[in-house]
Amino acid sequence: MSNSPKNGMWPSPYNQASGAAIASGRRILFADCTLRDGEQQAGVVFDRAAKVAIARALDDLGIYEIEAGTVASSEEDRQAMAEMCGLGLNAKISALCRGLNTDMDHAVDLGVWGARLSFPISQLERKYKLKGISDDEYLRRALELCEYGRSKGLNIIFSPYDTTRAEIPFLRRLVGELERAGTVNRLRIVDTTGCALPVAITYIIEQIREAAPTLPLEIHCHNDFGLACANTLAGIVAGADYASTTINGLGERSGNAATEEVAMALEVLYSIPTGLDLTKLTAVSRFAHKLTKQWSATARSVTNLAWLWPGYYRTPLPPRPISPNWSDSDGKFCSGKRAAWCRSPTRSKSWRCRCMSKASRKYLIA
Repeated sequence: MSNSPKNGMWPSPYNQASGAAIASGRRILFADCTLRDGEQQAGVVFDRAAKVAIARALDDLGIYEIEAGTVASSEEDRQAMAEMCGLGLNAKISALCRGLNTDMDHAVDLGVWGARLSFPISQLERKYKLKGISDDEYLRRALELCEYGRSKGLNIIFSPYDTTRAEIPFLRRLVGELERAGTVNRLRIVDTTGCALPVAITYIIEQIREAAPTLPLEIHCHNDFGLACANTLAGIVAGADYASTTINGLGERSGNAATEEVAMALEVLYSIPTGLDLTKLTAVSRFAHKLTKQWSATARSVTNLAWLWPGYYRTPLPPRPISPNWSDSDGKFCSGKRAAWCRSPTRSKSWRCRCMSKASRKYLIA
């Protein structure tokens, strides 16, 4: 058990000692939904130019798939998605579709790679959004929708949202039928209201795995109780190979799992390569902040707006699990009221201080 910094990282040595691990060789891919769920956060609006710019940034970061928007939302959104599809990006472009053939027809017209079929599964959601349809009717419509989408040449990610409040026997039946039909490329497990614990996510995925052993899985978690990242990691450990996340944790209500947080947790805490260019996380995070004026505590930590501590100029690791170099820091840091400075002859030349407020400056050592 190592208890010293290695390769710019210093996570707890008890991670490995406790048996927490992701099997080596697994490839975890990111399906970023900043442009869809991120825009559902109150006060966040992206115009066409902003959406295309964010898509370029996500592609440059190395994101596997970009959930570009909802086909039914607006003509401007559809134009943005069509433009993204024509950019020749490496990232695959998908669009959210309701349980309607016409939505998938729009997706085909836009030229997207895949359709994310959003079809609520819990009894409560079905009561108010699907007129209370029965299990049999839900299953029939789900199979028909997936078959229709595949017949149109779309890759289908079936998203039975509110998965964490679904009845397990019916969820098992559904995923088993979807696997047998062979018309679904991936199943998205959705903690729509952020109401599940990590152990519940593990349990749900274990149940799905028993019923559909080969069905690829994606995990999408909201942050109502501050568990989005923990639940996403629990889902990955349990068998999900796709993480549905957003830059800076943007998203409906309390937000989603942050792309930068999940990526760094996989890289640092689990030693699992993500394929993302981590040196570009800071730039992407700050770009999203510039457009939205929203910034999570996670983004500040991962992208290295650091708290100043005595001796920071010697090494940044004691108060941090990673070296600033991991996220392409620009050398800036924040200083709060209780920050303490160690005098250093290099301080005035190589350090640049950005205070949180003018009031806090009087606490800095001159």
